[in-house]
Amino acid sequence: MSDLLDQALHCARAEWPVFPCKPTGSAPLTKRGFHDATTDVNQIRQWWTKHPDAAIGVPTGIAFDVLDVDHNDFAEGVADLPDCTTEGGPIVRSGGGNWHLYFKPTGLGRRIRFSNHCDWLGTDGYVIVPPSGHKSGGTYQWFTESLLELTDPPAALLEAAGVKVEACGNIGLPFSTVAGRSAALDAAVVELSSFQLESLDTFHPRVAVWTNFSANHLDRYPDMAAYRAAKLHIFDRQTSHDFSVVNAAEDLPPLSAQRFSFTAAPGLEADLTLGNDEMIFYRGKPLLAMKETHLRGRHNAENIMAAMGAGICLGADLEKMIPGARTYLPPSHRCEFIFEAGGVIWINDSKSTNLNALTQAVAGQAGRVILIAGGKNKGFDFKPLASLVKDRVTQAILIGEMRHAIAADWAGSVPCHPVDSLEEAVAKAALLAKSGDTVLFSPGTSSFDMFRSYEERGEHFKLLTRQFQITK
Repeated sequence: MSDLLDQALHCARAEWPVFPCKPTGSAPLTKRGFHDATTDVNQIRQWWTKHPDAAIGVPTGIAFDVLDVDHNDFAEGVADLPDCTTEGGPIVRSGGGNWHLYFKPTGLGRRIRFSNHCDWLGTDGYVIVPPSGHKSGGTYQWFTESLLELTDPPAALLEAAGVKVEACGNIGLPFSTVAGRSAALDAAVVELSSFQLESLDTFHPRVAVWTNFSANHLDRYPDMAAYRAAKLHIFDRQTSHDFSVVNAAEDLPPLSAQRFSFTAAPGLEADLTLGNDEMIFYRGKPLLAMKETHLRGRHNAENIMAAMGAGICLGADLEKMIPGARTYLPPSHRCEFIFEAGGVIWINDSKSTNLNALTQAVAGQAGRVILIAGGKNKGFDFKPLASLVKDRVTQAILIGEMRHAIAADWAGSVPCHPVDSLEEAVAKAALLAKSGDTVLFSPGTSSFDMFRSYEERGEHFKLLTRQFQITK
């Protein structure tokens, strides 16, 4: 993989849309220029396979974190960086000359946001990340940081059982990187998106896990059937010697692999089930009470059961996996408990980028819920959740591109309050919340309309809640 392709994919995983430009950094290589920018890794691979030396174009409005600036080459009349940088505003002004800007997608440093008329690159509407050392329009050195290797429940439980494993795939660390050191591993836990599954033709998982299915990416797929068909490719090359670990509540077609099932839904038969007291059972034998773990909610119980099922199918010692479940700490932004004050619990679930995640988060809360939801319009509506929010949510505070559409979808089900910013949403929640309530930030869609990533969105939410110092 070329450095430039790797950098473009790094942008996409950080939720930065990109597109290819001429190596001189002067013109797009796509018909519609920055309007073609995407985070679709398959499209990005196609572009950089065709144009391996292409510079990386990023639409304006994207925020970068500056590591350092070499001011020696600043043209006369161009302001020094501290004088032309303010959070959230147009920062880089017009000017000439070659100067060096060192930056990376995320991390520490001063933030710089390129304005809509950043003509010191000779281009309106986008900025360019040329190949390192290129002299046209300024010299840029791209610093890619090490991606956080998220240890999800399957990897954590397998590690507890003594299995040498690494988590990779759509979570950030490329599977190809892990494959290169597979001789030292017993297994790899690979997260696959529907986008990736579309183009796989040789991938053959020993164990394939299907947790659930709900509307998502309908800005890419023509309908739910097409999206579901893409997801089902995970089972394509499995045989009777393999295992499918599936949610018993899901209506799946006949599968070639041996079936292992789990469910948190009452009344369904499965290998792993959840009792009324939130005790996980394996074929009738009690294994683990959810209150012994750091996780809450039925959806998290299903995550633990899916992880246990994968371990059982791989031959891991079940008794050794249980301590791993007890000590496992969920990653940030996934039904993350922030604090409790005045009897009000605040939860950050910014990773909720689809309807199923939102459904699971709301259904998993105990007591009254004040919900903050909304974000980028990805082509699906929120009507399927109207009944759930009517039963579980007392107030809905709505943000982002979809705020008014969601309010229309939930009209008559719950009082809705569309607001213009996350700051307003937190202030409204603080005003409405009373002892016994849970304020749940679970957007149900992606962050691109207001933030660079769900991580940035979640961190901003946590900062806002702490600033309010809720004492109710």
